Amino acid sequence: MRGDPDGGAGQDQRRGISGDGPPALQHRGRPRSEEDVNRRLREIITRSFQEVRGIAARERVDMRTAAYILAVGRVAEASLMRGVYP
Repeated sequence: MRGDPDGGAGQDQRRGISGDGPPALQHRGRPRSEEDVNRRLREIITRSFQEVRGIAARERVDMRTAAYILAVGRVAEASLMRGVYP
């Protein structure tokens, strides 16, 4: 919107810029503790490693190739979900 001082960003979008911390470190508008962030990151990394290791064993490829297989599969799945765009 033209006269809008924040360029049209809603309240939720401004929250991460206003000094409350980056949106990735917020949980329902409240800043997350370092321990929460580290715990969640550890969970994500562990799950991803196990997923890549499973693909590597199943396909009998190295971990790098398994990670690539996983990534391409995720992109393909997202493309199918979004549909075809010109």
